[in-house]
Amino acid sequence: MTKAYVETLDGIPTLMIDGKPYFGNAVTVASNRDGILKLDEAYYRNLGLSGARIFFLICDTEFTKPDAYELFRTEAEAILRAVPDAYIIPRVGLQPSKAWTDAHPEAMVQWNDGKYREAYLRTESYTAYIGPYSLHSEVWRQEAGKALLDFCEKIEAEPFGDRIIGFFPAAGNTSEWLPAAPVLNANAEGVYFDTSENFREEFRSYLTEKYGENAPLPIIPDMDDRYYLLDFDQAVADLNGGRPHHPAPGAPTEGKCTGSFADVEKKPSAVDFFMAWGEATAKSVLYFAGLIKERWPHKLTGAFYAYTRWVHMGGNFSGTMRILKDGRVDFCAAPGDYQNRQPGGWEALRAPADSLRIHNMLFLAEDDTRTQKENLFYRSAYGIYDEKDAESVMKRNFGKNLCSGNYAWWFDQHHGGGRYNSEASFRLMRKQYEIAADVTAQGRYKNNEIALIYDTESRMAASHNTSHHSITVMKNFSLGKIGAPYDEYLLEDMENENMPDYKLYIFSAAYMMDAKKIAYVKRKLQKNHATALWLYGAGYINMDAEQKMCCENMQALTGFTIHALSDYAYDSHFKICGDAPITGNLQRNHIYGQADALMFGHQFLHTYEPRPYLCPLFYLEDDETGIFGKFCEGGRAAAAVKEFEGFTSVWCGAKYLQYDFIRAMALFAGCHIFSMDGDVIYEGSGYLTIHSTCGGHKTIALKKACSPYEVYEEKAYGEETDTIELDMDEGQTKMFLLR
Repeated sequence: MTKAYVETLDGIPTLMIDGKPYFGNAVTVASNRDGILKLDEAYYRNLGLSGARIFFLICDTEFTKPDAYELFRTEAEAILRAVPDAYIIPRVGLQPSKAWTDAHPEAMVQWNDGKYREAYLRTESYTAYIGPYSLHSEVWRQEAGKALLDFCEKIEAEPFGDRIIGFFPAAGNTSEWLPAAPVLNANAEGVYFDTSENFREEFRSYLTEKYGENAPLPIIPDMDDRYYLLDFDQAVADLNGGRPHHPAPGAPTEGKCTGSFADVEKKPSAVDFFMAWGEATAKSVLYFAGLIKERWPHKLTGAFYAYTRWVHMGGNFSGTMRILKDGRVDFCAAPGDYQNRQPGGWEALRAPADSLRIHNMLFLAEDDTRTQKENLFYRSAYGIYDEKDAESVMKRNFGKNLCSGNYAWWFDQHHGGGRYNSEASFRLMRKQYEIAADVTAQGRYKNNEIALIYDTESRMAASHNTSHHSITVMKNFSLGKIGAPYDEYLLEDMENENMPDYKLYIFSAAYMMDAKKIAYVKRKLQKNHATALWLYGAGYINMDAEQKMCCENMQALTGFTIHALSDYAYDSHFKICGDAPITGNLQRNHIYGQADALMFGHQFLHTYEPRPYLCPLFYLEDDETGIFGKFCEGGRAAAAVKEFEGFTSVWCGAKYLQYDFIRAMALFAGCHIFSMDGDVIYEGSGYLTIHSTCGGHKTIALKKACSPYEVYEEKAYGEETDTIELDMDEGQTKMFLLR
């Protein structure tokens, strides 16, 4: 029997198949759509000839539809006829049928009026209006689990059973463990979910685990109690002379929140609700993974989980640490973010991949890179019109995953395939599988010096846009341009001895800190006298403190004397002042704290992100040490630097920071910057990838002298040099072997 498992080699979790390491993109072709199979064996054969050896096969169990297994078997046999030495990982949908949801109202999410509403469930292989089954329902878990085991046992009896190396349980909307609708939404009648006994039981369990046997009663917070999450800073666009007008909104004062934050003094249940929602979904993921591991311990298992976008709405984030610590899940998967994917942009990860790394788990990127084979709408939306555009983006994304230590699969969403069905794509894939084989043979590693840190519970305690701006938007439009790669972790990982040491730690959502968190964060910073960059609201909430929400809590964490104004939503803009060394690479009179460039979105050329208003406005004492930035509105101190308790503390009162500001902090912290040109850089495992955000002459400063060799051109760029110089067009990608 083929054995597949994950083993950490040189600090990077590695897929092992029968004792041998494997690295290289897998492939998924959306052949099964609502029970209609479109199979192109010639396409599979060309993918195999290009180097593809692992196929994710989208399928369902007979819990969903009676012919589900036959559809799976037909497709698996077609793949293996075309690529006889292929391995298959079934992506198994665990959706119930409509008949089942009609028969099991107790397994549905429930609105507060005691009813449930049918929902439109959509996956790659199944769409239906059915009852909104709860991902927390024990009845659903049991029956879907039986169907999953039956499906897997049928495979085991097949002649091709030995080619199956794992199972990928999928549930919820779009198979991504999402509920039928965002839990923040109230419908037209003003009712909301989930008040079912399924979730109440999970809520009780969460509260007991957190607070002990004398836990508070599981009161489901109503929509008013969730008010702080509805984004007071989402100003409504009015037409004023034909132009959009976005007035700054006033601060919410309804007693439900303190500006952008839940009022944890009065309403901790609102934060606990969202934590419990995600934890309950994580328990379901672990339940199905456990069924597989108990029966087939040497098969991989994983799920779509650990998403860092829409964290309140989806429920597949707040239970991430539970999954990481459990051991039954081998990989988490997520698509790349849909913003800024065009040539000249970059596709940020939608998960803390390095948190998975230090827990011996794989992160798998669903890489649905568009090509010239799309229809006109998508070619226009993604700026990919021809083979050259598609090739550049495929090179960029492959380089990102290779250098970052992640796995990925090319996802062809065209029914029956077509997205990569061209000689240009096959030729590029062949080259990339050669590179992957070289990396597998030589070993994979990474030595990044910058870490992005955010806290799970903090995100549940802050409005959507507050953490969205400082994590998702900053990743999508700033962090990719700093000229150096960065790693990404949950804050709790700073207690983990497997986490490497970094020179610069960026704390982008660390609002909710307690004594334990503060202790291990400071210990980590002190270890190598690192630099901490604290963004908006760091340390504001401390559940161990006498006053749980106050500026004194922030001072204990950061070392700065901080004040707050909560009577209005304030402008986030600030400018640089003074002549301290930290300002040497910053622009004078430039407005920081906002996006500087057009934001390219998903399916539309531009995306709208609400202005990052600040409420409360946190600012520094006027005579605080090391002030180097002041808010444009009112002139209050917005940024400062000082030595504090064995590390360098840098504080900034903004939610969003531009790339050149972050790059200046990295240079101040002693980090190596490969490029000062605002281009996208990935480096690791002996390779460096550069993707040009603008055309022109480029200078890449290497960490040490070598003989760089561009692998696609097969061209040397000097011998024993620590600098690469070249001219690039906008949106072009180069990948250099540095060994």
